[in-house]
Amino acid sequence: MDFGLPPRCVRMHSVGLPCPLGKHSADARSCVYVQSAHFKQAMAELPALLRHAPDIVNAKVDGWSELGEFSVQ
Repeated sequence: MDFGLPPRCVRMHSVGLPCPLGKHSADARSCVYVQSAHFKQAMAELPALLRHAPDIVNAKVDGWSELGEFSVQ
C-alpha cells in the first residue's frame, strides 16, 4: 500500500515502531500499523481466542501535565 511515506518509515510503522525520521504523526503511524498483514491476521484470529473484547484506554495526549497525587514545594 502507498501511504505517501518513505519505504523505511512504512516498514517501521507497520510494526508499531516510531518514525525513523522523527516526523510522522501518531495518526500516520497508526494508519500504517492497522493496515499491516500481521495486524489484520491478529484481528481475524483473536476473536476466537477471547471471551470478550478487552477494555483499553485510548487517548491522545497533548504534552505533559503535573502529577496530581502530590506536590513539591
